[in-house]
Amino acid sequence: MNIIILDDASGTPVFNNEFLNKIICQLRLEGFFIKLIRNDLSLGVCKARNWLIEEDNTNSDYILRVDDDVILEPDYVLRLIHVIEKGYDLATGTTPPIGVPKLVEKSRNALQINKVSFDDDGNVSMTDDCGYFFELDKDDHKLVVEIDHFRSCCLYKRSLNIKYPTNLSFVGFREESFVSLKMKWDGKRIGCDTSAIAWHLHTSSGGCRRPDYSQLVQSDDLCFKDWAKEKYKEKGWK
Repeated sequence: MNIIILDDASGTPVFNNEFLNKIICQLRLEGFFIKLIRNDLSLGVCKARNWLIEEDNTNSDYILRVDDDVILEPDYVLRLIHVIEKGYDLATGTTPPIGVPKLVEKSRNALQINKVSFDDDGNVSMTDDCGYFFELDKDDHKLVVEIDHFRSCCLYKRSLNIKYPTNLSFVGFREESFVSLKMKWDGKRIGCDTSAIAWHLHTSSGGCRRPDYSQLVQSDDLCFKDWAKEKYKEKGWK
């Protein structure tokens, strides 16, 4: 496995973190290829992720995209590989918030399928929070469902070349929505294993610590809706 880490202007550089350096050294001793990149001026989540893709000169068949605020269950990646093997182009799991266990427990037997819809004028609405997907039973066909919108911790075919127009989303608030809709319009399939869990430590719309964050989020949302309306009028929606 090849691991590429981008330290996007964190307060304590990864290079100087003794604990993280020990983990990296151990992984390298075990044969993992690890590339660590430090950026001193924050790019924002969208440009940072695009840079990661450009820095990946490996020949892996798949790319696993993860954030720094999640804890993956031990079988998470293996479950996503099985989703890809079923014919999906991108695989994701569920990211329940770790801070509200009561909410998670209540939703354990609920199945929310992420859907995107448009009205006649091209206005978009969606259920894009996979936080409450859980295994319903042991029937395999009920564990994996097709969705319109993925969350951040996903596995996808390298050939997809997932990049997005950075001018549309600086803070990354709608970055996953851009990619999800573009994939669907390109005829690609997104599958979710409802029992693959990545515990989420923070809010799902992070990636930026600027004081004008809320204004940037509003701007992202407007840009996304205008872009989606334009594409819907051009391509329709299945």
